[in-house]
Amino acid sequence: MNAWILLCICLKASALRLTGSQDDATPNLVMIAELTENYLNSGLFQNWVHYATPFINESTLVLFDTIEDTISERISSMNLKFKFMYLDEYMKMPDSKEFFQKDNKPKKIKGDPTPYGSKAYKNLMNRRPLAIKKILAMGLPVLSVDFDTVWAKNPFDEIEKAGVHDLLITQDGPTIFCGCFLFFRPVPNAISFAEKWAAETAVDAAKGNQISLSRLLKEGKQNLDFHVLPQAQFPPGNSKTFSDPTVYHANWMKGVPKKVDFFKRHGLWNPEM
Repeated sequence: MNAWILLCICLKASALRLTGSQDDATPNLVMIAELTENYLNSGLFQNWVHYATPFINESTLVLFDTIEDTISERISSMNLKFKFMYLDEYMKMPDSKEFFQKDNKPKKIKGDPTPYGSKAYKNLMNRRPLAIKKILAMGLPVLSVDFDTVWAKNPFDEIEKAGVHDLLITQDGPTIFCGCFLFFRPVPNAISFAEKWAAETAVDAAKGNQISLSRLLKEGKQNLDFHVLPQAQFPPGNSKTFSDPTVYHANWMKGVPKKVDFFKRHGLWNPEM
C-alpha cells in the first residue's frame, strides 16, 4: 500500500489507535520534525520532550520523520505523553509489523547518516515540504518544528496572538526566514506554496530547505498571507540578547555538541526521561 495513502487512512480514521490509545478522535493538528540518532544520543530530543510536552494537547499528533529504522525501538521505550507516528520509507508505525516486507530489516547506522551536503541530507531536507503539502491537502493544519529547540513558554499563545494567516513563520534576520517553526493552515494558498517550496528544494536541497523557503517568500509572488512571529519570542541562536523568549533555538551552531552547550549555558538542559 502507498505510504501516503496509509498515512491518510491512519490520520483520518483513527490516529490515536496507533500509539495505544483507545480514543478514536482525529487530530486537529499534526506536528512534524526530523529525528536522527544523533539527537537521541546527545539528549537533544529528550530535552525537547521535557520542555515541550506540557504544551502539547491530546488532539495533537507528532509525526517523526526519520530514515533510521532503529529509532522506533528507542522511542517505544520512552514514556512519551503525546500521540505520535513515524514517517519513513515504509511508513513504519508502532506494533504494525505487517506493513514491512521481510527484507526490511532495521539499519545499523554509525555516525551521522545525513552529513551536510550529502545526497541523504538532500533527500531528508526535501521530505519536510513534501510532507507538509500532503498533510495540508488532507485538511489538517501543520506545525513544523525542530528538535534543537526548547519551548520555554507556550508557543501556541503566540500563534493565537498572531491571528489568522495562511502561514506563520519566524525570521533570523531582515532577509533570512527560518524553517524551524512554521504553522500552516490547510488552505489552498498554503498547499500551493508548500508544493512550490518542495519543487524549489528539490533543486538546491544540498544546502537545506531554508534557502528555497526564504527565496520564495522574498519574491512575494506566492499569493500567500504569511505573518512573521515576533523575533523577541523566537530569536535565532546567534542572538546577542535573550530577555524572555518563548522558543530558544540552537541554530547557527555547527555540530550537536555546540547545540547541547547552548542549552546548558542558558540553564535549559534536562534530558533525563
